[in-house]
Amino acid sequence: MLPDQELLVPDSKREELELICDMERGEAPSFVIPYSIEKHHSEFARPNVVYKSVWCDGQLIVFFILVWSEMLETSSFAE
Repeated sequence: MLPDQELLVPDSKREELELICDMERGEAPSFVIPYSIEKHHSEFARPNVVYKSVWCDGQLIVFFILVWSEMLETSSFAE
């Protein structure tokens, strides 16, 4: 990435789940256990799960999944 390139990190859209699956099946399997598209749809629908897509120059370059934990809600980090 060049210094003048902007990274965008919006919440992922449901229609991006196919791209995410493709990404997992590409180079990622060496360090990621890929989900099926059905599993991604199931996780995406959970209220405590947020998918984030990282875009650079109109291309999806990485994604991550955040899971809000009940343990975190009761910890001092949530204050």
